[in-house]
Amino acid sequence: MKTPVWFRAFALASSLVLVPVVHAATATEFLERYALTRGFRSGQPTAFRIPRDGSEVLFLRSGARDRTQSLWAYDPRSGQEREVLTGARLLGGASETLTPEERARRERLRMTARGLSSFELSKDGRRMLVPYSGRLFIVDRPSYAVRELPTPIGVAAADAAHLSPDGSQVSLVRDGSMRIVDIASGVERVIAAPESSEVSYGLPEFVAQEEMDRFDGYWWSPDGRFVAVQRTDHTGVERLRIMDPSNPTQAPEANPYPRPGKRNDDVSLAVFPAAGGVPVWVQWDHDAYPYLCSVTWPESGPLTLYVMDRRQQQATLLSVDPATGRTAPLLGERDAAWINLPHGAPAWLPDGRSFLWLAERDDSGPWLELQSADATSRRLTPPGVRVRDLVSVDAARGTAWVLAGDEPTEVHLWAVDLRKPWGARRVDPTPGQESAVFAPGGALRVRAVTPAQGPTEWRVENAAGKSLGALRSVAEAPGVEPVVEWTTVGTDSLRAFIVRPRDVQPGRRYPVIDWAYGGPHSQRVEYRIAAADINP
Repeated sequence: MKTPVWFRAFALASSLVLVPVVHAATATEFLERYALTRGFRSGQPTAFRIPRDGSEVLFLRSGARDRTQSLWAYDPRSGQEREVLTGARLLGGASETLTPEERARRERLRMTARGLSSFELSKDGRRMLVPYSGRLFIVDRPSYAVRELPTPIGVAAADAAHLSPDGSQVSLVRDGSMRIVDIASGVERVIAAPESSEVSYGLPEFVAQEEMDRFDGYWWSPDGRFVAVQRTDHTGVERLRIMDPSNPTQAPEANPYPRPGKRNDDVSLAVFPAAGGVPVWVQWDHDAYPYLCSVTWPESGPLTLYVMDRRQQQATLLSVDPATGRTAPLLGERDAAWINLPHGAPAWLPDGRSFLWLAERDDSGPWLELQSADATSRRLTPPGVRVRDLVSVDAARGTAWVLAGDEPTEVHLWAVDLRKPWGARRVDPTPGQESAVFAPGGALRVRAVTPAQGPTEWRVENAAGKSLGALRSVAEAPGVEPVVEWTTVGTDSLRAFIVRPRDVQPGRRYPVIDWAYGGPHSQRVEYRIAAADINP
């Protein structure tokens, strides 16, 4: 999880800030608004899903001062939006409750909103799964008729629920057991049960969630006949007890927490028949590679694992034979410092023999490359374009879409030609930051554009990039537009910016608070003016 010069530049540029302290009444008012609006994020659209046919854009949104999110649908043909589902409708007015696993997931995602937090579309887009308050709801499109899946008596709330590839079943975890529900009959069956209280199936361990951004603990085969399920054994892992400061009468909650140098969870993987039966255990060198970083089971191509050593200096990508559990290496990586995890890769192409990969073998990376069946690779993005994330692949048009930057302070959507090297073009020349979510097949996309100054826009575009409208934000504006001064510092010419107090007096010395947080993907340096009236 290496931090190259370009990333350090971006991190510093993103967070070197001088914030003025305003008059007390104004500051109090601003801080109150900041708290009530969740940092002016309440009211912004989020969690986008687009069905393959591009008929709607589905997203979550709350009010400007309301943390409770509901489900909205935007029609790109008419430009109209409508609220289609609320938590109150699902629960009939009852209060929302969260399982401990869901609370932990939201904490690690820094998710503070309430109400609906996630939903999932079936492959054909005709059915939705909405997990809410430990219960599971099936929503049919386009009518948005709702029905709840029954919960067996005496069992724990559902967690980590997903639709099967054909949308006929729901997989979930209860009390560490892996289960599958037939939607038509409502019958729920256990396919993997924990052998002790220290074992769970189907849930990612702490390290995967907190450090690898992996929140899945099982993966369906494309044909829906099998499920690759993670088994986690917490035996011997140190427990830390966490109190809830908002509820001091509640006993501290004990959770396994693998501190550096101490015992980690023992993670393994098995392929279970979805109908039930004997599993096939996946074989790799667990001693050499204890971290299961990612699992991919593509429609074309093999079940694929990316595993890493504990020092994060060696990693290997493995293909898996689900019938035997045997693995074979596809590529290996080594770095004397640490290896970054590739976001969005591998992405297997329809031939099932080649895949896209994010490589970082020198200081010019990471770049997008095509890995072929003959173990050769071809670099697709030019030097100077550093790829952050592979977000979508349109194999029919021979195009991959990546988030990348040719300037350390900016991230943009780029279209990459899969047929020739270095055939990459930036979608929008406007300076700033971008992210994007695509429909399967790329017929429609939502591109979030944050310019250097001004609010973020959520633009709905077709495959050719033509604008089809925008998703509305009802968030409050901060009412303050800082004057940003850009500069470079250090021998590496790290980009930085400064926001000075509006009444700054040249030549006056201003004390600051230095707050630094170091990490592979989280570097922050902030300076804040400590008082309004400062003696020179």
